[in-house]
Amino acid sequence: MKNSIDNLRSGISKNSLMFSTEFFNNKDCITNEKYRDIIIAFIKTAMPVIVFKSVHEKAFISKEAKNSITNCIDNIICDEMLDVFIESGCNSKNKTL
Repeated sequence: MKNSIDNLRSGISKNSLMFSTEFFNNKDCITNEKYRDIIIAFIKTAMPVIVFKSVHEKAFISKEAKNSITNCIDNIICDEMLDVFIESGCNSKNKTL
């Protein structure tokens, strides 16, 4: 998934970001303890790329990345997610995050 989000082909990247947006919006799946490890692994792997895309991409890609981040923040609160956001924001050359 990370490779698809980070793909240079904007159509592939946007489709992957749309998937992540819907994934984070699926409360039945993300609140189920059975899938917690998978969700945390997805956040640790894909979220740094999504955060990067929200700032350093074309407007239509950036918008979808921001939608994904918004759904993640609205529906998932875990220490791993906060770690990714803090690390991604602190390592960003553009400190607008």
